[in-house]
Amino acid sequence: MINSVIFDMDGVILDSEPLHSLSLEKAIRAYGKKPIFNEQGVIHEVGSSGNESAVRILSDHEIDDTLDSFRNKRRKIFEEIISEKLVPLPGVVELLKLLE
Repeated sequence: MINSVIFDMDGVILDSEPLHSLSLEKAIRAYGKKPIFNEQGVIHEVGSSGNESAVRILSDHEIDDTLDSFRNKRRKIFEEIISEKLVPLPGVVELLKLLE
């Protein structure tokens, strides 16, 4: 009998990387700057976490703002995007119903 199931969220239950990239793109553009994309077409810092990546984005895009201000702006944009566009990957809802 299975008593619990542990999932890794991103890539298993949902795919948020494109939405993170979009939120960073919109945040960078809000400063009038052109985003820097990697060869996969996403913002080069997507997948990195913590203050280090945000500091790099501010530096690489020559954004004159505080770290907290930039992160708050990006967070608000991300929350708007996920409320409209975040959906579970195919089969997740059905699997969760089976596990009830």
